[in-house]
Amino acid sequence: MKEQKDTGQPTPAPQPIKARPAGPEAESWHEYRRKNRQEEPQRLEEAAKFLAGMISISLTIFLGMLDEKLLAGQLPAGGIAATLAAWVLSLILAFLVLFPRSYRFAAQSAEDIERMHQRVVRYKYWLLVFSVLLFLFAIIMLSAMFMWLIS
Repeated sequence: MKEQKDTGQPTPAPQPIKARPAGPEAESWHEYRRKNRQEEPQRLEEAAKFLAGMISISLTIFLGMLDEKLLAGQLPAGGIAATLAAWVLSLILAFLVLFPRSYRFAAQSAEDIERMHQRVVRYKYWLLVFSVLLFLFAIIMLSAMFMWLIS
């Protein structure tokens, strides 16, 4: 904050804020926003459930397509190991979004509860982002190996 110089003149009184109460439409939008913020963890968990299902299904499909090639040793072992590791780690991160974690907060403080809620949302969001990135990496790697096999 800037310090004001003392000019010897009295400081003018602050002007009152002129406002009117929010109308019913504005109140409903504020309530909508509050409700959406409170439901963020549930939406992230639903996305994680969907992602975990997609990871499992796609892994089964790709491994089924490449099964005989894997057994015949026609694919590079390092590439398969890296791809499967990314896939499994992606699945683990998606499951971590679903599992509850203990958080410390003061139950009597609305500000502390809100800060804890923001931490939960941020934690689940980044787990989900990393899970998606690893899943995309695994799909790209397996697609590249599949294209290498058919060429």
